[in-house]
Amino acid sequence: MMAHPAAPSLTRSVASAIVDACAALGHTVDLVDLVAEGFDRYCQSNANSSLHDAPRPRLASDQLASACH
Repeated sequence: MMAHPAAPSLTRSVASAIVDACAALGHTVDLVDLVAEGFDRYCQSNANSSLHDAPRPRLASDQLASACH
């Protein structure tokens, strides 16, 4: 799975190399290109508005800071 808007990118090159290496070893790999499928990487859709209202998990940095004080 990858999501990078630029066609010539390191992300796409690495993803392609991984798929090729796995295929050479006899594996079947389905690479999902989220950008090509129209994925909104900024989650600007109103359909995802409930995600913005959900409680946020504590970040590891927050946990570390509270443990040190």
